[in-house]
Amino acid sequence: MLRAKLMVALAVVVLPCGCADDGGGGALPPEITTQPLDETVDEGQSVTFTVVAAGSGTLSYQWQRSDDGSSWSDIASATAADYTIASASMADDGAEFACVVTNAGGSTTSDVAVLTVNDISPPTPGGAGVLTVTPTTVSLSVSWEAGADNVSQVSALSYRLYYSLTNPIATAEDVLAHGTPVGDWQQGMLSAPITGLASGTQHYVNVLIRDELLNHAAYASSASRTIADVVEVGGVRMWSDGSCAATARGYLEPPPGYEYSGSTGDGVYRLQIGALQRDYYCDMTTDGGGWIMVSVFRSDARYQDFILARNDAAYGSGQTDPDSATSWSDWYVLSCLSWPVELAVIVDQVPFQTGWQAYNSKVIYRVKSRDIMPHCTLGADLVSGDNLYYKFNPALAWTDVGSASSSDADLYYPRDSANQYLAAFHSYVDPGGVTGVYFGVGIPGGNNSWYHGAHLLVR
Repeated sequence: MLRAKLMVALAVVVLPCGCADDGGGGALPPEITTQPLDETVDEGQSVTFTVVAAGSGTLSYQWQRSDDGSSWSDIASATAADYTIASASMADDGAEFACVVTNAGGSTTSDVAVLTVNDISPPTPGGAGVLTVTPTTVSLSVSWEAGADNVSQVSALSYRLYYSLTNPIATAEDVLAHGTPVGDWQQGMLSAPITGLASGTQHYVNVLIRDELLNHAAYASSASRTIADVVEVGGVRMWSDGSCAATARGYLEPPPGYEYSGSTGDGVYRLQIGALQRDYYCDMTTDGGGWIMVSVFRSDARYQDFILARNDAAYGSGQTDPDSATSWSDWYVLSCLSWPVELAVIVDQVPFQTGWQAYNSKVIYRVKSRDIMPHCTLGADLVSGDNLYYKFNPALAWTDVGSASSSDADLYYPRDSANQYLAAFHSYVDPGGVTGVYFGVGIPGGNNSWYHGAHLLVR
C-alpha cells in the first residue's frame, strides 16, 4: 500500500522549470535538464539559445518569444533544441525566449532566457554629412544638420567640432587622432565657430556625432579656407595666402575668397604678370583707386630711354619709388590690363601725392589698345575712331583728341579738340636729346614748354 501511494505521488510532481502534464496515458512529460541561459551579444552578432530535455518517446520543441514579458507567441520554424538568431538587432534587445518541450506524456516549458543586445552602431550624420562653412578673414563658422540614431533620441545626440591644418581628418579615427577639438561635446549643437585663425589659410574641418553609448561617426570632411586679406611683407603688399592680384583693381575688386582689408591703402603692391611677380606703386585713393605707376619721367629724361610702352620691359632704376630722383619706367603690367586703359600724365607734382583729382597740371588719356600707347621709334594713329580720348579730371566726360594729333618714330603729340598741345613726348629737342615732358597749353596751366617731369599711371 505504501509503494502504491509513492508511485502516485511521483506521477503528479510539477517540475520547477515549467508545467507538466501526465498526458493521460501514464507517460511522464519531458524533464528539462539544462535550462536556456540569458545571453548578451553585440548588435549584428549571432546568438543561440539551447535547451536540454529528457523524457520517453519522441520529444518535440517549440521556441516562443515575448517582447513585453506577458504575451508569448511561437517562433516560426524554431522547432529544435537550439534556436539561433543569425544577426541580433536592437529590436531583439530585451526580448525573452522560452522553449516548450512536448512528448506523449505532455509538455514542459523551460525557464525564460533574456537577450541583451549591445548597441555598437554609430549614429548617422544628418544632411548626408555635408558641412556648411562660412569663412571670414580670421574664422570659419561651421553648421550641420542633426543626425539620427537607432537607439538614442535626436535630442540626446552630442556633437563636437574639429579642425586640422594638415590632415584631411576624413574618418572618425583620423579626427580623434589628428583633429584639434573646438570646445567640448554638446547635445543638440548644430553650429560652432573656429576663431583665431590666420587669414588666407586652408583648414580641414569635420564634426563628430556621438550617441549615449559613446558610439560615434564623422561627418564629411570639408577643406575650407579663411578669406585672404592684404598683408604687408617687407614694404610690399600682397594677399595673405601669398598670391597676388594681376592689377591694382584686382585688389580693390577681389574674387571670392579674398577681401580688400588689412594692410590696405596707397603703396607698393605685388602684381602677378603672367608667370612673373613684379612690384608697383599703386594709387588706391584717387577716383576710387586702382592706378598703377608705370613711370617717373624727370625733366632731364629722354623719350627714347624710358617711354617704350609697347615692350614688356623695365628701364632705369628706382622702380616702385614715386619720388625717385632718377627716371624709370616699367611696362610689364600693360600685358595684364583690359583695354582700353586710362593713362594719367601728372605734370610737375613733387612730391607725388594721391588724391590728385584737384591737381590741375595733368591730363588723362583713354587709350584704345597698346599699339596706341606712346613708344619711341614706333608711331601710332591717334585720331582714327576712338583710338585716343582725353579729359582733365576723372569726373569729366571723355573728349576725342584733335585732328592734328600725330605720332611717328620720334614724337607723340596729342592735341585737344582745339588742336592745342596736351602732354607730349619727343626724341630730340636739343643736341643731347633731353626733353622731359612737353607741357602744352591745352592742359590747365600749360605753357607749351619742354623739360617738365611727370608721373605716368595706368588703370
